[in-house]
Amino acid sequence: MTKPLSPPGRPRQPGDIGEVAPPPRAADSAGPSAGTSAGPSPMPGDQGLMPDGRRDWDRDPHGDVGHDLGHDLGRDVERDVMRGEPRTLAHTALPELPRHFVGRDEVARKLAAQLAEQRLLSIVGAGGLGKTTLAVAVARRLSDTLTGGVYLLDLARLGSGATLEAELGLVLGMDGSRGVSPAALRQRLAGQQMLLVLDSCETVIEAAATLVEDLLASVPEVLILATSREPLRARDEWVHRLAPLTSPPSAAALPPWLAMTYPAVQLFFNVAQSRDPAFAATPENLAQATALCARLDGSPLGITLVASHASQLGLERVAARLEPELLSLAADGTSNRHSSLEAVLDWSYRLLQGDEQRAFRALSCLRGSFDLETAVAAAGGPRAQAMDDVLSLTDKSLLMTLQIGDQTVYRMPDLTRAYAGEQLAQADATEYRAARTRHADVLIRLLAVAEQQWNSMGKAEWRRTYGVWIEDVRHALGWAFSDSGDVLLGTELTVAVLQLAEQTGLFAGFDAFARRALREVSLLDPPRPDLAVRIHTFPAFGQLKALSDDPNHIATLTKALTINTFDASAATLLGARVALWANSFQLGNYRESLKRSNDIRQLSDMDWVVDVTARRTRAQSLHFLGEHAAARKLATSVLAQADRRIPLSYTPSPVSLEVSMRILLARLHWMEGRPGLAWRTVEECLAFAEQDAPPSICQTLAIGAIPVALWSGRKDACAAWAAQLLEHSTRYEFQYYMAWARLIEVVLDAGGADLPAHTEALKTLPNEEQTKYRDHLATFQPDSLCDDTLLRAQTGAVGWCAPEVIRLRAEHVATDNGPEARPVATALLAQSLSLARTQGALGWELRTAISVARLSRQWGDPKPGLHQLSAVYDRFSEGFGTQDLRVARQLLDAS
Repeated sequence: MTKPLSPPGRPRQPGDIGEVAPPPRAADSAGPSAGTSAGPSPMPGDQGLMPDGRRDWDRDPHGDVGHDLGHDLGRDVERDVMRGEPRTLAHTALPELPRHFVGRDEVARKLAAQLAEQRLLSIVGAGGLGKTTLAVAVARRLSDTLTGGVYLLDLARLGSGATLEAELGLVLGMDGSRGVSPAALRQRLAGQQMLLVLDSCETVIEAAATLVEDLLASVPEVLILATSREPLRARDEWVHRLAPLTSPPSAAALPPWLAMTYPAVQLFFNVAQSRDPAFAATPENLAQATALCARLDGSPLGITLVASHASQLGLERVAARLEPELLSLAADGTSNRHSSLEAVLDWSYRLLQGDEQRAFRALSCLRGSFDLETAVAAAGGPRAQAMDDVLSLTDKSLLMTLQIGDQTVYRMPDLTRAYAGEQLAQADATEYRAARTRHADVLIRLLAVAEQQWNSMGKAEWRRTYGVWIEDVRHALGWAFSDSGDVLLGTELTVAVLQLAEQTGLFAGFDAFARRALREVSLLDPPRPDLAVRIHTFPAFGQLKALSDDPNHIATLTKALTINTFDASAATLLGARVALWANSFQLGNYRESLKRSNDIRQLSDMDWVVDVTARRTRAQSLHFLGEHAAARKLATSVLAQADRRIPLSYTPSPVSLEVSMRILLARLHWMEGRPGLAWRTVEECLAFAEQDAPPSICQTLAIGAIPVALWSGRKDACAAWAAQLLEHSTRYEFQYYMAWARLIEVVLDAGGADLPAHTEALKTLPNEEQTKYRDHLATFQPDSLCDDTLLRAQTGAVGWCAPEVIRLRAEHVATDNGPEARPVATALLAQSLSLARTQGALGWELRTAISVARLSRQWGDPKPGLHQLSAVYDRFSEGFGTQDLRVARQLLDAS
């Protein structure tokens, strides 16, 4: 491990930069192999540190390499291609290396060899040095040798490390929708010969270090290449410290051929000649260029910016204009690479025309990579002028371009964006507000396109494509809800992003924006009922973070149904009705939920979505009321239509039809005497849930997998699933399922906890949230049966568990030595059997038959009980390895 050179976890500074644009917004997939151009002959260069601090090899002569931040663009072609609304960028491969790639081929070769041996390598250096370019070159060298591929993740746009695993999960095709945890990543990466490139780790340094240490320890075939301004200080990290591009000694008068072997000079003339092929490397130009490269501290970014103007202004004018900026830094005693770059940016900025400066400031609002149409919309002004401004900024290297397949994408480097953002903040209030408004408008239009494309794209592709815009949305909402912002625009954007936040789970802190929008929507003048309906629906769908029967909460949901000042369609009102159903259902009020399901059926505009939603909610309510046959028939019919995607305009449940109906069928299979099929359905359901929105895994585990595992006596699987449930629900702050997971762990006697500990844990929950837990926990742990659950079972408030609850009561009564114990217990057992048979719940009937057999033997008359048990046992056709059937077989064999 390298010696720490600066305090760990240093916050990101304004002006840091990722030197090459990352892939478009959804930056994953294995990159194809690509050749790299050869560098000049070796000369002394930068240092690479081994874990003990020694130099680990003789480096490339000139250390780092330049990169091309400005490309020749066919403007007419661009104008012809880019039209219409801002569009999103596709899931793409590893970026191509820039054309101006000099001086580091040998370094890339040696780093690739070192990485293959050491597994974790960090390329460390200041902003603007070419860390990302070098990482891409290394990745391309290794791509053909790794069967699992190469995946690149740009961390510069992350606001915090909280979503790092989820973002990496998106890159790996895991959607990020199930709270991608280290454990989930380990499972995805197990056995994969793969390279993960984590770019700009300094933004989330501690989270990145934790993640790579976990992956290194748990998935031995994965390689990790990181770029950062500082070492990760992770175990077994090898650090390659990137030096600036090497220039000729300032006092040396070198012949042109020798001067051109230095990477800094090569980069300068490559960029200059890309703007003007006639720009010659004369002795005079070489001397001036060499001096400029030295004054710019060998920074590839600084060299590229200055060289972009060399042909137009001439080197003498470039030097004359730039030198005062650099001299002022030296006079102030602040001359360092960072301040030198700021001086170059300031110089480049003043060379822009007025419209170009305004576009430059406005584009600082965009947080990651974007296409040309998005840039034009954000820049503002007449379209033709905005197009010219964006392309001019590209020509002048203030925007980077990256060619990925047939797509050209753009990105403002971090350092440049920070500078541009400062300029925007200093602009007059009218311009600042207009730029922020355009940025929010661009996002609203993009999210409208996302809603339209929901039905035509695969879910994983949709989440990857649009999930990467969440940081832009967060940035825009932060302004919109500020004192100087626009609350109407903020409310519109909040509503527009509701489903994206729900489907990806990547929007940490979204609830705060949603609550603010909920407060503001009632104050809008003129009213916006279209916004009001959707934002009032959110509390029930709010990723199940909390549920409540508080009157204010119910009133909020009900208000969504009473907002009738406009011609509301079924699509608009369906979400509100489903939200009310969901709240009742999750709180265990199944009779009320059945009424809510009937309300859904009453919508006047009955289309296939309303119909399938009514059948889905009715199936779930009926099952929990104990009407299993009707529930199974409805669930099967819904599942037959599950391949049809419900449009987002209907505010669909975050748990898909494929998942919710399989949860229901798994429970029904077990209760109806098919435990083997129940288990297979659980496994199938988990596979679907992993591709679904974040709540799906929680609901599958809590309501489907864990109950079936406990009822089947498979506590080993249950323990693993309970841990997964706790991890996932904690990650996404699903309070409802966090409590469920903790109670299951107590049921499993985790950490030596006993029954009183379980009872106390249950008491800590709000009263309104205890009902559903109690119903289930009685079937998991007999001693947890409470009077409230028994009353619910006897009065029909809950039906699915009633036969088991009444059986447990009979067992408890039978332990009493009083004269009434036997007749009361016998009557309760008869009631349990009758209910089980009425419901077709063979699983519960077997348990009751086992109790009858045991008590009959205890009371001295075993034959009737054994005869009854045998009759029930014979009705099973599978699942004989499960706990209840094994117990029944032992009782029968013992007779």
